[in-house]
Amino acid sequence: NLRKRMTLQYSLIFGVIILVIVFATYALTWWSLVAIEKQELHDKVIHEAEEWVNSREAPVNEKELYTCKMLAYFVGPDNKTVILDQLTSTNPGKLLLEKRSAWPSVNGSDTLMLRCHNNEGKHYRYLISVCEVKEKNQLVGYLYMFEDMEVYYLAGLNTFKTLSLLFVVLFCLACQG
Repeated sequence: NLRKRMTLQYSLIFGVIILVIVFATYALTWWSLVAIEKQELHDKVIHEAEEWVNSREAPVNEKELYTCKMLAYFVGPDNKTVILDQLTSTNPGKLLLEKRSAWPSVNGSDTLMLRCHNNEGKHYRYLISVCEVKEKNQLVGYLYMFEDMEVYYLAGLNTFKTLSLLFVVLFCLACQG
């Protein structure tokens, strides 16, 4: 009887430790990935703004637009006059445009995550970054770029499920003692 109680107590302690490790691993992995992607997207939007000034080349190529991996939206200094719209040709882009009030501002956070879903329940997770576009020190407008994070989210979710399954197996093994 004492042995069973001690085994149960130690198993619960072991379970809590493993559970904390599982959640911490998942959270730190996701946080690190998002931080890296935010920086890369911010660097990319600055690069694409410079390219647009130099060559008027659209920020996102046709393949990325077709797959909705990357999208862009370029507005004038009044933040209303549309210079380039690569959103309204895609369903996720239309949803993102509806959430325009949640986009980052140049003065505040210049990169953030936006989550939205359509009427059928399909979820979208996009990182959004913005930068000022200047030509000869004159403000031309603001370039917003969007990167689809759904693949990363699903990979993270699958990792979390795997870690959770591992937790259950280890906990059951610990309770066998």
